[in-house]
Amino acid sequence: MNKTFLRIILSKNRLMPYLIKISLGLVRQHLWMIFFIIQACNSSTLPPGEYITWIRTHQALLTNSQVYGDVCTTLNYLPADWLAVKEAGSDNPEQIAAAQKEYEGLEYYRLRIATVSGQGDVLQYGIELTEDYYRRVEYFSFGFQKDLRLLVDQDTLPCKLFHFERNYGAAPYMDFMLGFEQKIGLISNRTLIYEDFVFSNNIVKLTIPAENIQKLPILTL
Repeated sequence: MNKTFLRIILSKNRLMPYLIKISLGLVRQHLWMIFFIIQACNSSTLPPGEYITWIRTHQALLTNSQVYGDVCTTLNYLPADWLAVKEAGSDNPEQIAAAQKEYEGLEYYRLRIATVSGQGDVLQYGIELTEDYYRRVEYFSFGFQKDLRLLVDQDTLPCKLFHFERNYGAAPYMDFMLGFEQKIGLISNRTLIYEDFVFSNNIVKLTIPAENIQKLPILTL
């Protein structure tokens, strides 16, 4: 080894910060490749029909619930590929591929707030005045979205897609379709968090473990 070069390296490790910076840059640049390699090693590949069946039979892996009093809050992780197949049908590869592009860029979840008993209209739980009922409807329709956050590693993500699926008292629950920015390459738990001002005055935290998400099969067309 050239003696001059050796002295530079050994002299107070002046090159070390530069080398570390280069290494970290390469890791970040190729992190998405590492993610997909790991996922491919840990996941099976399934055609659309079998993919839908797998999601149905392993739904518990992608679900977490929390109960406060008589109200249960449940979070479901909804794979974008599953949504694409459900929309296009399992026998239409071209339409599935088109739907996949529509769902790119976001991670999708269903949040369900229900009575534990499975009876009654959850929006009317614990209230007597009609005015309070309509205030709840207004909040969940227009104010709830801004209170929702998704924790992914060190990122706190706002809710970008929000749809309140009202059933007008026909079911003892209310559903919300949620979308958050997709963080490709971050193998991390997904935790939905919000302060429940309506039913419990508690912080609701619902986590889908990273290892469960990694178990998802890969959809093949």
